[in-house]
Amino acid sequence: MFALTQTPLGRMANAVRDNPERAEFVGYDTERVRLLMVILSGMFAGAAGGLTALNYEIVTAETLNAHTSGVVLLMTFVGGIGFFYGPIIGAILITVMQIVVGGMTHAWLLYFGLFFLFMVLKAPGGIASLIAVQRNLWSAGLLARMLPHYLAMTLPILILLAGLIGLIELTYALLAGDGVGAGDTATRVLGMQLKLGSPAPWVTALAVAGTGIILTRWVGRRAGVAWNSALATLHGDKA
Repeated sequence: MFALTQTPLGRMANAVRDNPERAEFVGYDTERVRLLMVILSGMFAGAAGGLTALNYEIVTAETLNAHTSGVVLLMTFVGGIGFFYGPIIGAILITVMQIVVGGMTHAWLLYFGLFFLFMVLKAPGGIASLIAVQRNLWSAGLLARMLPHYLAMTLPILILLAGLIGLIELTYALLAGDGVGAGDTATRVLGMQLKLGSPAPWVTALAVAGTGIILTRWVGRRAGVAWNSALATLHGDKA
């Protein structure tokens, strides 16, 4: 598939995707290019389907339902549509989330939804676009300038995530009815025995989340200034 993208047909397919009118003006038949790409896409999809049948030895309606198709689109968007390796990154990441996070908590779909919203708002180009920017900074010798700011952002983000995860897990346990009633017995949340009827775990989670928000905003301002400066220098060098 990657080799196909390097052929004249693959490059023209990108041109037709980005600007079909301009591709038609230079003499290419956009309908023919699209037809060939649909045929090739079907070939790759058929190969993938055959490998899936060999791997799972069963194909059900669930394999072709709307949820599966939606997850594939989300994988592509999260990874990065404009990069060849973007969907690969998205597929690996979301598959890991389904297996690892899904095996740890029933709220993994909520975590995935929040992650998807974050990507839409903060990195609409996907994870691959962030990697591409870091590669450009590395090539320009500017990545070393940003590393201290990246490290400084790590602790506040971890604190914020810890608080949010605590609130989500407490809420899910409360909605499930765990530890409520029957003398308000303790229930296991995040590996700890907590009483959901007591304000202590809720106040603690809120305090941790609030501290994370304050620290993230404080450190983020400095990191944002450095980031904008690095991008301005990078774009100036390119100009």
